[in-house]
Amino acid sequence: MPLSLFHLHGDLQDLRFPRLLAALREDRFTGVFQATTPAGAEAEATREVHFLDGRIAWAISTEKEESLRAYMERNGTLTASQWAEAEQQARDGTGRDALVSLGLVSARELTQIEKGRAEEILLALFSAREGEYRVRERQLSPGTPDLKIDPRPLILKGV
Repeated sequence: MPLSLFHLHGDLQDLRFPRLLAALREDRFTGVFQATTPAGAEAEATREVHFLDGRIAWAISTEKEESLRAYMERNGTLTASQWAEAEQQARDGTGRDALVSLGLVSARELTQIEKGRAEEILLALFSAREGEYRVRERQLSPGTPDLKIDPRPLILKGV
């Protein structure tokens, strides 16, 4: 199903997310899928999945449990004190650079960790039924990593 047959914004309850992902891949879409969902009494969570030529380049979330820190602590990659040390060092650069320069993870390991986290954020969208979504064409912002994740295995996993 081509992307042109999808609404580019609307209610998540009306979205067939697996089909949209397939269309984004098939059309070699470059841009952002954004979903805003309820996250508590008065809060909401925003998840963004960035695409480059139909592949998942990056994913971010405002949900605290989907942060890089939470993901790495949950998977035993680092401790809270190691994260704090990286935050201190990151004052002159990025947290990701600090994690690597401190030797807490290698650049290759960090890429794998970020892929796992991006997949987790994307898979959470399969069960989202409340909230709104928007699809926007745009280039990746400079400095945005490109994880080059093929969405096809995730579509199968999420269904």
